[in-house]
Amino acid sequence: MSTRSIRSFFVAGGLLLAVAAGGGPARADEPVVHALLFYSPSCPHCEQVITVDLPPLVEEYGDRLQIVLVNVRVEEGAALYDAAVARFGLQDRRGVPTLIVAETALVGSAEIPARFPALVEELLAAGGADLPDVPGLVEALAAGSPAPTAL
Repeated sequence: MSTRSIRSFFVAGGLLLAVAAGGGPARADEPVVHALLFYSPSCPHCEQVITVDLPPLVEEYGDRLQIVLVNVRVEEGAALYDAAVARFGLQDRRGVPTLIVAETALVGSAEIPARFPALVEELLAAGGADLPDVPGLVEALAAGSPAPTAL
């Protein structure tokens, strides 16, 4: 994935990264799917999802697929993850990578690539999906400043 195909929001030392693909900007009348990926920089399963599984999707869908990455190894990221676990009932499925899109939570490097592509198609056909409702997420994004980076 190239630097120009990624937008990032840096909050509290790398809490959030927002990934968007270089397929061109979505038109105002096109639906957009927003997703949230909780990851740890030291997790090989997270690395697999971020560097191998997601890039083809973000290349295919361009700005119609927006994925916000949350680093669970920083205090604020861990707090957002705990809020997501409580909100989506993931107490028995805790672990990273965890990807949340609409009301669906996918956990692990097997479930995410197996189910996420079809979910993106389904949600785009249904008009898109906003960011998942995780307490504190909107405030964390609002505190960030956009700058290009590479994963």
